[in-house]
Amino acid sequence: VVPIMERLFGVPRPHGPSPVVVWSHKLRGFRPEPQAHPLFAMDLGFGILGPMNMDYKKELTSIQTKFQRIDIYDVIVKRKNTFELYGRSLSHDGSYQAEHPELYQPDRIVFLDGVLQSRRSGEHIYHEALVHPAMLAHPNPQRVAIIGGGEGATLREVLKHNTVKKAVMIEIDELMVDVSRRWLTEWGDCTDLMGSGAKWCGDDPRAELQYTDGIRYFLQRFDDGVATINQAEKFDVIIVDALDPHDDVEFCDELYNNEKFLKALFNGLSEDGTLVIQVGESPKGEAPAEHLGTHKKRAILIQLFTDFGFSSLHVYGEARSGLANTWNYLVAFKSQIARRNWFRNEAEINLDLRKRLVKTRSAETTSPLLFFDGATMVSYQMPIKRFENVYCRIEPTPEDCENRGFDPKIPNVPIDMLEVRTSQAGEKAGRGVFAKEDIPANAYVALEQATQSINIPALTFDLVEQFENEKGEELKPLEAYMHGYGFQIRSKGAREVYVDSAITTFMNHGCNGTNNIGVENVNEQTVSTEEVPTGLDGTYHGNGEPLFNPVMDRHLRHESSADVTIRPIAAGQELLDNYLAFVGHPADWKEDVQDLRRQCSGADTGDVTKYEEGSEGATEDED
Repeated sequence: VVPIMERLFGVPRPHGPSPVVVWSHKLRGFRPEPQAHPLFAMDLGFGILGPMNMDYKKELTSIQTKFQRIDIYDVIVKRKNTFELYGRSLSHDGSYQAEHPELYQPDRIVFLDGVLQSRRSGEHIYHEALVHPAMLAHPNPQRVAIIGGGEGATLREVLKHNTVKKAVMIEIDELMVDVSRRWLTEWGDCTDLMGSGAKWCGDDPRAELQYTDGIRYFLQRFDDGVATINQAEKFDVIIVDALDPHDDVEFCDELYNNEKFLKALFNGLSEDGTLVIQVGESPKGEAPAEHLGTHKKRAILIQLFTDFGFSSLHVYGEARSGLANTWNYLVAFKSQIARRNWFRNEAEINLDLRKRLVKTRSAETTSPLLFFDGATMVSYQMPIKRFENVYCRIEPTPEDCENRGFDPKIPNVPIDMLEVRTSQAGEKAGRGVFAKEDIPANAYVALEQATQSINIPALTFDLVEQFENEKGEELKPLEAYMHGYGFQIRSKGAREVYVDSAITTFMNHGCNGTNNIGVENVNEQTVSTEEVPTGLDGTYHGNGEPLFNPVMDRHLRHESSADVTIRPIAAGQELLDNYLAFVGHPADWKEDVQDLRRQCSGADTGDVTKYEEGSEGATEDED
């Protein structure tokens, strides 16, 4: 109807500009199932067709495929652009707008069954956020699978990695691909990528398109019932760019609640494989625990991934992709290597991007990414607060939720209530920390100083160990400092060391359970050297068991920031910790327990004492 009205009534003035038609389409009356027709959908019906406040909107195509309805519109929203500026960008008048027409294009928006899927103004942000965190978490992704992604943009981002040898895009709707090639040419354009040059990324020699059901594809190859899984066909990275798990459609249930299919995804990953799946909008502020609310499919998905044996699960959000709300992604790692890569710092990530990304023809010295970089990746390492909130509404309340951050109800013992004297823990225990006044049980110890501990990150720790043999004498003071005063944790997938920056660093180990700070009911004399006790083997201090825990992801730093007294400490009494809690990895458990037993019996001394006395053979995790 609109084109006919434009032709009949849009009569231009003599020698004047063509008229601009502003229109609105609404459906009157009451209908029993508002989601049954795309025109009722919030995104297309209320967001595009209904409003009169747009400078310009034009339907480019509307087509019903065997699987879905596709609508594509060009729009100009006044607060972001104007029709006047757009017109000037087409004028060739030498103006800034004419010199940079790409900055004034209408926003092209894609709807599937009336739901907004992608838009020109935000598609790079959405697809870079979807692809690159998972790709960078893998040390060397060569085979990549994409489920969905018919627009071509996910494939485009994957092909920007020079490690990729094969990228298989599994799209059930071939007509969706055809429509995208006609109307969404920018989404799947690889002409600027050196080594590709394909006008359509699907024509890149590394790309393989499979027009089939992604569920069937993986079940046929990687189902538990498959007699022999071809290891060579496994993927390093799997990207699921399909429907939002919140969508109330039958296929969505098949995709997100299909245990056999999701297990086939796990089976289809290589040893260090990573998987990423978009999981929809963020929880509402007052939403219940997810398994009891409208996002129960997401909760089921996370639980299944946990049960399958993934090493690490993380959720992250992106608010700038042009969707109505912050959009979230779930990444799942098979190995701790991927977790280590996930938590790298900005410089490490930027260096990896420099090595990984292909050059572009238009600007060989710049990144082919328009949005994603190291700083962006660091922001993804912490999930948004709302995921923490709904996680803590699970009943019974998860233990970690009871101590989020620093509890204001717990008193703090200031540093000036402590002093350093010769330790009473043993003849060669060196220095120790003593109370100048009575200290109650369940109190923080020098919290104002504990938050300023010195961190020796994983990369630095690895470099010290790497050069230990080559420059042993030169590094001995640093090693004594790290191993003697510090403690190891693996909360980010690799060993790193924290050292208290205040006098609390001189706290000794309480032998035979005499500690008054730290872990209770376990000591070096009674514990088994063959098995790490429950409570000392968790994800963040030990063996990396599968866990989805947005509380811990948001509060990792607190894990190394606070000592709490477990019993009253009288004035003049020494503060003693439990070094069993500082074992950096289960593989070190046996050796560390034996070391503590030797020190407690007086048969051995700690690293610092050995260094100060000029002894040899210092070991880790000793004071």
